[in-house]
Amino acid sequence: MIWDSRSSSNLATVKMMRSHRSLLFNVFLLCSLWTAVFTYRPVVLMHGINDNAGTFGTLIAFIEKFHPGTPIFDIDMFDNKESLISLPFQSSKVLDAIANFSSYHNATELNFICYSQGGMVCRGAIEAGSSIKVRNFISLSSPQGGQYGETEMTHYLFSTYVTENLYKIFYTKVGQEISIGNFWNDPHHQDLYLSTNTFLPYINNEVPHNSSATYWGNFARMNRLVTIGGPDDEVITPWQAAHFQKYDHNEQVVDIQDIEWYEEDSFGLRTLDKKGSWVRYSIAGVHHTSWHVNQTVFDCCIAPHLD
Repeated sequence: MIWDSRSSSNLATVKMMRSHRSLLFNVFLLCSLWTAVFTYRPVVLMHGINDNAGTFGTLIAFIEKFHPGTPIFDIDMFDNKESLISLPFQSSKVLDAIANFSSYHNATELNFICYSQGGMVCRGAIEAGSSIKVRNFISLSSPQGGQYGETEMTHYLFSTYVTENLYKIFYTKVGQEISIGNFWNDPHHQDLYLSTNTFLPYINNEVPHNSSATYWGNFARMNRLVTIGGPDDEVITPWQAAHFQKYDHNEQVVDIQDIEWYEEDSFGLRTLDKKGSWVRYSIAGVHHTSWHVNQTVFDCCIAPHLD
């Protein structure tokens, strides 16, 4: 049988084939455009004290394997000794950089992974940053409830001072120019903490200030808050500070429900908790310097929140 494209039946077949080819081409074109336009939500990374952007090589590899093509902003600011600059200043400059990154990628929402002191920097930027929209904020072993315990850094800087006396440095004008002083929360000198500390009491809305409503609104609107810490951290003290807890005057860890900033919902933490938007992970066996290179921590506690 000779196929004649000029016959009426065969002509209908040709038209149908052309229609199918056109449809397939359009589907292919749409898929190509979707692939070109769609990416995973951008991720912002912020390093800790006396550290730099290079510390996240392993974590970036984890993210790229889990979500290939994810835009990642590994903030290369306030590295090493510059990380000791005051946190109000750091947060302000980091916020500007994040806003530029978000604008460049036309990002409607960002995911944050902020480690150690970097979690405090990010929180300051998030609360002040009405220009950015946070999807999920992953606070990785960060002293959100404040630090009260010696570290290698405090010993290096102030070798003649023990924990009980560090308030004499940190709760001064000069001490507040040092990042550690900005989240130093001495349970025995709360009056000085509230009257001299220029950062933590402000982002906690423990003291009145003109931006308190903005701070509350920007924190409470995020989709999810994830806090990660553990009893073998050996740096964050108390380690439960990673979950916004702190010591009382007897140096006992206070239950979160009994802490004033939770009870009064001063910056939106209770609001997030009540709507199921605060996820807490307490993991034993992880030292402070290992959180961001631990595959298990990434798989269980970080990857599920890079949505």
